[in-house]
Amino acid sequence: MGGCRALSEEQVKAIARGLDDTRARALFFLGIGTGLRISEMLAVELRFLLDGARGFRAYLELPAGTTGKTHRHRSIALGHTVKRELARHIETLGNRNGYTLLFRKNKRRNEAIGARQARRILKDAFSAAGLGAGYSCHSLRKTFAERVYAATSENFFLTAAALGHLSPASTVHYLSLHTARVDEAVRAALDGMGVEACGKPVDNLGITEPSSVDNSGWVPPLVPPCPELSTTFPQVLPRLSTGYPQKCQLGGR
Repeated sequence: MGGCRALSEEQVKAIARGLDDTRARALFFLGIGTGLRISEMLAVELRFLLDGARGFRAYLELPAGTTGKTHRHRSIALGHTVKRELARHIETLGNRNGYTLLFRKNKRRNEAIGARQARRILKDAFSAAGLGAGYSCHSLRKTFAERVYAATSENFFLTAAALGHLSPASTVHYLSLHTARVDEAVRAALDGMGVEACGKPVDNLGITEPSSVDNSGWVPPLVPPCPELSTTFPQVLPRLSTGYPQKCQLGGR
């Protein structure tokens, strides 16, 4: 995935406007609407999507072992937009049965297009919409992840399940975590309790109200553990401005 970016809503619409080929549209919308990897999309057979004469299933059923990364059976909900684009593409496949590959090369052979060709289709679509470096086929999966994350009120574990991750640790690479919001949450963790101060106020620490604090460019000094600091902390304050104290020498030691 590298440093690929997720697509904004306007970028998705711009790409869709430039896609005329039904196969390209199906590939694009299936990726954004299900979060499947390229290898998984190219392995989809019609029986994973369709339930005979009854039409589309409610879920795309992806059997375990479909690809090297499909470690367990997955059921992925299909939205209206995805179904609409897939239906238009399926109509162009000609003679077909349940084992017909969704993205086959041609009507004569039931063989899927290669991953390189799929990436080229998507790259051309991005270029036509004015998107260059920073966008790749994996942008579809990342877009899906961020949309699900937002739709679930930023539920990390539900997003991991939607992506089919065995470990949520893999999910963090798909999300743009906003550091400003993390900082706000860290400060609020204790400050929001309204704990009252105890003892005489300390003026020489430069503590001000949160609304007037300017942390731009400031790096907190490193202070080594020292048991003697329990009652005489102000004695080492002048030394903090010069860097890391080499040795704690309080009480004449």
